[in-house]
Amino acid sequence: MNWRNRKISTITCIFVWTVAFFISVPFALYHKTVTDEEDHTYCQEAWPDETLGKVILITVTGTNYVLPLTIIVVCYYQILRNLWKGYRRKTGRSINSAVTSETQTRRKKRMTRMVAIIILLFATFWFPIHVINIYTKLYPEFPKTEPMFIIKFLAHTLSYANSCVNPFIYAFLNDRFKKSFVKTFPSLSYWFPCMRNIIEEMEHTRITNMVDQAIQAGADDNDNDHVEENCNHIQLQKLQETSLL
Repeated sequence: MNWRNRKISTITCIFVWTVAFFISVPFALYHKTVTDEEDHTYCQEAWPDETLGKVILITVTGTNYVLPLTIIVVCYYQILRNLWKGYRRKTGRSINSAVTSETQTRRKKRMTRMVAIIILLFATFWFPIHVINIYTKLYPEFPKTEPMFIIKFLAHTLSYANSCVNPFIYAFLNDRFKKSFVKTFPSLSYWFPCMRNIIEEMEHTRITNMVDQAIQAGADDNDNDHVEENCNHIQLQKLQETSLL
């Protein structure tokens, strides 16, 4: 059975959004605005039971960080395993040329590097905010000072930034995007280290195509000379037959 279809994707999305909604409901119900002695108004948790707040926090940490990170690692591991296993199966047979084998190996390494970067960024960007949330909830002596609020704000920003950097990772590690970028902005491409390999590859492809065209042109010329020689030979035979008659 093929699990990658529209029905399964729709059910999965609905399930994920439903779980996210119910997890977020307690935060909407048990938060209130508080005004301190300096007339500063801010939003604060107001759980009816301290144990409930800790349970909710652990649940959020598990569903928003531990579980997604585990799923990402397992799924990407399966993808890379099948990718390299399929590559080894092909290399076990006969490959047309060493250039093809080298190109395939380079693509597999690029894919592996992209997966490692995605996993590392997700784990790194979301880790600080979850650590701060757990520490503030489980340890009441956590300092609630202005620098700590700034650090928490930066941790929140870092976690949200994870969704912003993923498109750039997919783009700048994709050969088609990089080739289009080089063709559109040739003068800017040399300033990006990630573009140098694709520039060298495009130059190598251009030179190879020129050599192939030159060889093909030489082969066509030889074929034309051979055809012309055959025609002259046939005409000579006809003249000889006519003279004999």
